[in-house]
Amino acid sequence: MYSLKNLDIPIIVASFLFTGCGGNLFEGMADDNTEEAKMEAAKIALDKGDYTEAVSLLEELCGTDTANLTCDDTAKADLASAYVATATGLDVLQLIAKAEEAAANPTGSFTTVSTLLPIEDINNCVSDPASCTMQTDLEKAIEILDSLLPDTATDPTPEQKNQYLQLATASAVNVAVTIGIVSDGLDPTTGLPITPPSSIDPADVISVSEDISNIVLGLEGADIISTSLSEDISAIETSIETNGDDTVSDTELINYINSHK
Repeated sequence: MYSLKNLDIPIIVASFLFTGCGGNLFEGMADDNTEEAKMEAAKIALDKGDYTEAVSLLEELCGTDTANLTCDDTAKADLASAYVATATGLDVLQLIAKAEEAAANPTGSFTTVSTLLPIEDINNCVSDPASCTMQTDLEKAIEILDSLLPDTATDPTPEQKNQYLQLATASAVNVAVTIGIVSDGLDPTTGLPITPPSSIDPADVISVSEDISNIVLGLEGADIISTSLSEDISAIETSIETNGDDTVSDTELINYINSHK
């Protein structure tokens, strides 16, 4: 098993490339447009927290059709990371660290996750669904990670374990966002649903069901249960999905939301 201290998650380190004085100006400008230069710039942007710039650079390399990306797997994984970070304002390592801090005063698995998120953005999705780029970015990240990873987590590589953890995290966050949207938003202070619904659109039930399956697969592949975030993600999954079939019914979802009002 893994703990927060020995997670094998790549840490992006900024490096600066210097050229000699003998080159000409246009040669240096051309170098900035190579795939290698854009990848380096994207990694630097991720490291600095400039997630919008990272997404822009990686989309130049990979395209915007997440079902048919044109870049290598490393760039795809970085793009997924950038989408999650753009949606939440935090990368996976930061989400784990914040969850560890929240564990000192636990208020429940759902609110430990929901209060890490930009609740104002979630609530804006309720009033203006068409502008809800937060959930769109999460779904893009989930689609990319799902395409990169095997459907069964058999002897995953260290890199795949990192990606499985990303998949579980993005999916859990997407559950929290969906619950916020169907509940007229989340309370900015407590992170709890404002108005538990009496019914839920089938599309939202399907979305949560798919996220629950991804959480199960992601936690299994990451092989990590010893951090607060992974424990909370696991608790969300087992609390929502009570039939043991890794799918969610509208009744299960409504019951879960009502238990957190």
